[in-house]
Amino acid sequence: MNRELKFAKRWLYSKGVMVPEEDRNPVDQQFIEFIECCRTLAKPKADLTIGLNDSSAVILSNLAMDESRRVYASELDKMGTGEAPKKKA
Repeated sequence: MNRELKFAKRWLYSKGVMVPEEDRNPVDQQFIEFIECCRTLAKPKADLTIGLNDSSAVILSNLAMDESRRVYASELDKMGTGEAPKKKA
């Protein structure tokens, strides 16, 4: 079983679906990289645009699960305005 699991992980890594496990805690690694970018003025790997896109996906996923329905990216513009989303038939 371990052999098949190793092969499956390697195949998924090669397709870009998974990434290898890091030696460090991912939160610690991100903090270290952030400090390094501040020190060197380098562009971070995950900048504001990537963070916004990731957050949007999480918000929409949670909304879909909470309301047991499909949600659409256009609903992000209406969030917090008090305007109810249009129901799709």
